[in-house]
Amino acid sequence: MIVALAAAVIVAGLIGYGVARIVAWAFPRGYVPEYLKAPVLLVAVIGTFVLSNAIQQETGLFAVTILGIAIANMHLDSLRDIHPFKENITVLLISGVFIILSASLNLEVLRQFEWRFLAFLAALLLLVRPATVLISLAFSRTPWNERLLVAWIAPRGIVAVAISGLFALHLRRLGYNDGGILVTLSFLVVIGTILAHGFSIRHVARWLKVTGAERRGLLLVGSTDWSLALAEQLRQLDVPVVISDTSWQRLAPARQAGIPTYHGEILAEATEDRLDLSQFQVLAATSHNEAYNALVCSEFAPEIGRDSVYQLGDASDDDPRSLPEALRGRAMFASGWGVEDILERERRKWTFRKTKISEQFDFESAKSSLPDGGDMLLLVRKDGCCASSRAGRNPGDADDAGWRPDHPAQT
Repeated sequence: MIVALAAAVIVAGLIGYGVARIVAWAFPRGYVPEYLKAPVLLVAVIGTFVLSNAIQQETGLFAVTILGIAIANMHLDSLRDIHPFKENITVLLISGVFIILSASLNLEVLRQFEWRFLAFLAALLLLVRPATVLISLAFSRTPWNERLLVAWIAPRGIVAVAISGLFALHLRRLGYNDGGILVTLSFLVVIGTILAHGFSIRHVARWLKVTGAERRGLLLVGSTDWSLALAEQLRQLDVPVVISDTSWQRLAPARQAGIPTYHGEILAEATEDRLDLSQFQVLAATSHNEAYNALVCSEFAPEIGRDSVYQLGDASDDDPRSLPEALRGRAMFASGWGVEDILERERRKWTFRKTKISEQFDFESAKSSLPDGGDMLLLVRKDGCCASSRAGRNPGDADDAGWRPDHPAQT
């Protein structure tokens, strides 16, 4: 059996790696059209799974795992375009499996063994999982508060449910009629962990002091005098902000001011590993190159949200140099100020100002108090959410940061 198992692993690994080499050879050379690369890769995964299982049962999953690891390490440019397809089909397939397996639930079994199910769930949550985690991390350098958090958070999902459904079928074939209890137990565990952890995670994390930043901040791409002044205003409003730039020298004023920075090309693949984008609610491209700003917004729109990526300038049908709105970010100013406009106003000593928005002094009142040429930029609500002043104009307590002349007489 050991020899047969080793041979099956070797054959499955070779099949997975061989298919990966074929994909890596065909995609960059144009043998597969761009619009067919995602379907072809899906067919390759299914074909690898079926071929490996035909040679030796239960080796298909290992083969496709090797296929995925090999392709991921071959650094194919085409894979970045396939990610959205992969995420969409994952949601559809997982949802479908849950629906199929839930249809096999036996409510009579649930009523008959209700107390045993609850006892099993309690033992799993309070004894089995914590003991497993604490023993596994016994000799590690992981802090105790993090160990306890991991010991408590033990979600069970599609893998447990799918495997239990497979085992239940085999048990019934072997004559164990109560094998269906496994599926019911698995769903109980999934639902129980979702409820228990979903309602307790925030309180447990705060108690253990392992919470991240309470407020998500802004990412400013491009270190300029204007973006530095904006970052200073955001800090005064207690909004976390990070400035990114490829030049270490251009980032020097931000570092001297104590503003967090990211040095590197934001469009590089390494950024995904070096910069956690989940900490940002808004991205603003503020470099002096409007085409680069548009490229940055187009790249990060699927991840951050197309309604949350902004750049200087506005899409105009009258300007032949203007990019279509689908290929760029949203305009930061209602007036559509571009880089040249910003530079010209900087020479005239324009600066940022902030105003408290309330029921007595609403958004329209603040806007009407602006001098000629002044414009609103953003709203910071009480919950820390930042929004373009063009999108959120509801009255209530909020801080408005606008850009206006430092000396109205010079306007």
